[in-house]
Amino acid sequence: MEKAQTHPARFVFASIGIFLCGFTLALILLGSTAFQRFLGNWHPLAVLLGSLALGWLLLTNPLKRWNFLIVGSNWKQGLIAAIGLATALALLMGMLDVRVRLPEDLNVPFPESLLFYPTIAFIVEVAFHLLPLALLLLVFGQIGKSIDREKLVYLGLPFAALIEPAFQLGVTNDYVIPTWAYFFVLVHIAVINICQLLLFKRYDFLTMYVFRLTYYLWWHVVWGYFRLPILFN
Repeated sequence: MEKAQTHPARFVFASIGIFLCGFTLALILLGSTAFQRFLGNWHPLAVLLGSLALGWLLLTNPLKRWNFLIVGSNWKQGLIAAIGLATALALLMGMLDVRVRLPEDLNVPFPESLLFYPTIAFIVEVAFHLLPLALLLLVFGQIGKSIDREKLVYLGLPFAALIEPAFQLGVTNDYVIPTWAYFFVLVHIAVINICQLLLFKRYDFLTMYVFRLTYYLWWHVVWGYFRLPILFN
């Protein structure tokens, strides 16, 4: 039986979309080049609108069939868990940064970061979590028809959790840091993804998104601002 949608999912999703479109337009009008670093020549507003449309389609059709919700009945408990876990993991990464000094240009500068990271966080969730998970469950559902659906979900989560670490292999390959620190970063990213997907399964998409928002707030925005004078002056 599918879990009931007990909160205004459309309102929550539309609100997120409106804010993110506003953030993206503001960055474009300000002449920011922050998105080029991640999206290349793709227009950021087009990518965001496409991500919003795809995210809504996936969350209201294939993923909902597997009991994944936009906003669940225990969303308050989920947000507390997400904020706590994300804060702890961001602290760990900050401690690593102090120890080995990751690249100076790691983060989008403040105050652009306040508008950029909530937007890129949503795009990342759709690209690295919603779409891969939906495709994996589609395949697993076809080849494992005799297997309990709940078991298939937990079988798919680890595979979906490896998408972002695999992507980061290329990004972090240029870091001039000790080998142990390089592998720490990759494992750290994998743990983040596992935590997010488990929160998605237990609670909802809002919880998963708030986890990344919280992590980005501490790691990219707050620490991203203070690390420059602390580590590089």
